[in-house]
Amino acid sequence: MIGKTLDPEHNRTMVTIQMDNQFAPIRKDTEAILRTKTIAGETYVQLTPGTPHTPAVPDGGLLARRT
Repeated sequence: MIGKTLDPEHNRTMVTIQMDNQFAPIRKDTEAILRTKTIAGETYVQLTPGTPHTPAVPDGGLLARRT
């Protein structure tokens, strides 16, 4: 995880991640959850893979929040 900020307009956390090519592509229906790793508050992003035939998120793209 590179960075994490609060989006005050939508009451959500925006996270920037950088991934190795071996883990790409990330599908648009991939689910991302922020998890706490330690009691010191270290956070990681847990990704649940999307459907193989769903379009990929482009470089610099966003995963949309499910409603």
